[in-house]
Amino acid sequence: MSQQNLGSINLGVASDLPTKTLSQVTYMHAVGTTEDDITQLTFTAQNNDIDASLDMTNLLQITTIRVIEEPDTTNARQIKQWEWPTDNDNVADEILKVSLIGHGVDIKVTMQSSVAEAGIINVPIAIAEYVY
Repeated sequence: MSQQNLGSINLGVASDLPTKTLSQVTYMHAVGTTEDDITQLTFTAQNNDIDASLDMTNLLQITTIRVIEEPDTTNARQIKQWEWPTDNDNVADEILKVSLIGHGVDIKVTMQSSVAEAGIINVPIAIAEYVY
């Protein structure tokens, strides 16, 4: 059969691919050692998937980043934790990649420094949101 006679063939590609929305925001990490929600990565009843790249170059202290979800819509549970930069794959890496899968429940990312920074730290974040 020649290519001219192939006609329309379904190659198994889904026709309902998600749309992707891109944004860049800045989280201002407060001075102190309390755990703070990253408001730009805090979602209520999140159905969409989120990929975020956090630029960690401005942080000088050991910092814990947590992903917290309410799988039963009531009780917050930690599902992931990193200690920056010690859980870093490579000491030269400067970006922390976080993926959030929407399950229709509340989900958030938090940040907590082990020692107070000298001042407010700006953490640029690139966000890709996939809407299905």
